[in-house]
Amino acid sequence: MIPYRSVHFVGVLSPEMAGLAVYTAHSNVKVTASDDHHNQLYESMLKQAGVIFYDTFDQANIAKNSDLVVLSPYYDGRHIEAQTAVKMKISVLEAVRFIKDISQGVKRVVILGDYEAPIIAAWLAHVWNIGHLPVHALTNAVLGDANPVRSPGEADWFILSLDGFKRDGTTYEANFLSIDADEVIIPSVLYDYPELNTTLDDVYQSYYTFVKRLPRHGLIIGNSDWSRMKRLRSHLADRFG
Repeated sequence: MIPYRSVHFVGVLSPEMAGLAVYTAHSNVKVTASDDHHNQLYESMLKQAGVIFYDTFDQANIAKNSDLVVLSPYYDGRHIEAQTAVKMKISVLEAVRFIKDISQGVKRVVILGDYEAPIIAAWLAHVWNIGHLPVHALTNAVLGDANPVRSPGEADWFILSLDGFKRDGTTYEANFLSIDADEVIIPSVLYDYPELNTTLDDVYQSYYTFVKRLPRHGLIIGNSDWSRMKRLRSHLADRFG
C-alpha cells in the first residue's frame, strides 16, 4: 500500500517513471506529473490512468496538498520543482528509493538496460499474467497491456526495468544500487556516456556490485555474448542459476 494521498512525479516521460506514476494512480493516489518534452504513448497512458500531466517544469506544478515529490534519475535536488517542494516542506524522494519503499515484502525481478529492459519487462509480465502469476510490471503500464497493474496487495512479484545511470552532464552514478533484487536479467551493457568521465570498467563494477548482493537462492540471467558477462559469471559462479 502506498502511504500517500497525493504524489507528484518530476521527469515522468520515461518507461520506468511513467509506469511508476500509473501504478501509483491505480493505487488510489492522486497523481500529478511533469516533463519538458512530449511522448504520445506515455502521455496517453498517463491520461488513461487519471494522471494530471504538465508539459513544462514550473514551481506552480507543485500543489500545496502534495504529500511527496518523486524525482527521475535524470534530476536532483537542484531541480526547480524539487526546490519548490522543499520550500513548501514537502518530502522529496529519488525514484529508486520510492520503488524500494513501495515494494517492501514483494520479490523483485530487476532488468538492467537502457533499451531492451522495458520490452523484456513487458513481455515477461505478459507471460506471467497468462500463467495467472500475480505480478506488477511498472513498465508494462506504458506499453499497452490490457491489464497493466493489479490492485495493491495482489502481487507476489515486482518486475522492474532500470536504465541505471544518473546523468546530470558531469557525473556517473549507478542509481539502481539502492535497489535489492531476488532475480536480475542483464540483456546487454551499453557504454554510451563517455562524457561523464567514466569507463566500461566502471559500468562493469556497478553491475558486479549490484548482483553480488543477490541472495544465494537468487537467479542471474545474462547475455553470454558480452565478454564482461563471462567475467561476471566467473566472479560469482556459486550464485548463478
